[in-house]
Amino acid sequence: MRKLLTPAVLIASLGGLVLALSGDPALERVGYFKSPEGNRVLAYRASADLSAEEARDILTRQPHTDGRLTRAVIYTAPGRDPGHRLTSAPDYLTAAAMVFDPPHGRWSWAATIDPKGRITFEER
Repeated sequence: MRKLLTPAVLIASLGGLVLALSGDPALERVGYFKSPEGNRVLAYRASADLSAEEARDILTRQPHTDGRLTRAVIYTAPGRDPGHRLTSAPDYLTAAAMVFDPPHGRWSWAATIDPKGRITFEER
C-alpha cells in the first residue's frame, strides 16, 4: 500500500529543497509550522559550521507576514531537532514552545520577528 504525503510534509520538504538550492551553506529546513492566523515557526539543521553573520543573514530572510509572529531556529550541535513533529503541531503556542523546551531547545541561533517586522536575534 502506498503512503501519500500530507500537504504540510510536502511543503516542508519542498521548502528545504528550495533553501538548499538557494546557496545557503549546508542548510536544510527540518520543520515548518504556520497557524491559520499566519504565525510561523521554522526549524533548520546546518550540517556545517555557520558564522554568526551567516546565521543572521539566513534568519533575516525568513518568510514573515506583517502583523504576525515568526520564530526561526538553526540547529548545529548534535541533538534532536523537532522535525516533522513541528510541522504537525496542533497550534502556534505548541509549535513555538517546542523549539524552546527539551529535547528540542538546543538550537545555536534563533530569531523572532514581531508583528511590526522587528527582528530579535539570539545565539547560544
